[in-house]
Amino acid sequence: MQVRPVLVIGGVVQDIRIELPDGHADRAICLEPDVKTLALSTTSTFGGGAINVATGLARLEDNVHMLASVGKDARSLGVREFAKQAHIKPIFVINRKLPTGLSVVLAAKDSQSLVSHRGANDTLSFQDVEPHLKGMDLVITHLSGKSSEMLLDVMQARDHEAHVVWSPGVTEIEKGMESFREILQTSPVVILNRKEILSWTSLGVEYVGGVRRAARRVMNAGARAVVVTRGARGSVLYERTSAGVMAVKIPATGGPAIDRVGAGDAYTAGFAHEWRKDGDMRLAAWAGSVNAGAAITEHGAVRGSLEAKDLTQRLQRYPLADALRET
Repeated sequence: MQVRPVLVIGGVVQDIRIELPDGHADRAICLEPDVKTLALSTTSTFGGGAINVATGLARLEDNVHMLASVGKDARSLGVREFAKQAHIKPIFVINRKLPTGLSVVLAAKDSQSLVSHRGANDTLSFQDVEPHLKGMDLVITHLSGKSSEMLLDVMQARDHEAHVVWSPGVTEIEKGMESFREILQTSPVVILNRKEILSWTSLGVEYVGGVRRAARRVMNAGARAVVVTRGARGSVLYERTSAGVMAVKIPATGGPAIDRVGAGDAYTAGFAHEWRKDGDMRLAAWAGSVNAGAAITEHGAVRGSLEAKDLTQRLQRYPLADALRET
């Protein structure tokens, strides 16, 4: 099947990671007031849901366009150069009042805390997006603030044959699934982690058997499929079959986890790439797992994401039939 270009819509941020001495991990990475704390190391790159997923798709040789809102500042210049180097075609909406988003990770030993400022990411509108929808598949990831209010218009204006993958962000999850029932009726594939889907469907993280029930709620509302990622426990794909909704367990892959930041975005990229290419949901979920498993073996949200030839080789090395288990 012919693969269409893909438009990734979401947030971009400058990511700054600060490694602190191990002793700070015992205090929930709290810093003493009025005391200079010496870091072991610092790194800076660019991330956020849109750029992480777009980079993953570009490495898999997709024709990737990325739409995001940025400030008129030095960070936006850095994001533009990063996108160019990653072979992403950026479409930036410039906000002259708010800065480009910023995310700071404080890490100590095996613990880390995240401080984030969304900035211009909150301000995308349907008018910004509409001119770029024609002929595009869509991956919509982690919208926030007013940006999430345009979702229904985007879904209704997209090409009828477009593949749509939606990974709700904090804003959408806080509003609850019922606020997005009309959007689910447009049949996107929804990707969430275990905690997110339980919160989104108001079941709560302690609800016994809640993930299956939560996923079925989302499916009953109209989603084409639901993927629930579960970290080291792999993921579960809920898809429609002639026998009803089927749950398929996908194992986790990869070596020891070095950095789990961005693993969900790597999963989304692998899934979106393979589903758009082959139309096979199960193979897509397996590709997502394989890509995420590679991503967590490197520091940074995108450094470990696979290139097309590597993903193909790994999928051939570990056959799909050996990986899946229906429940």
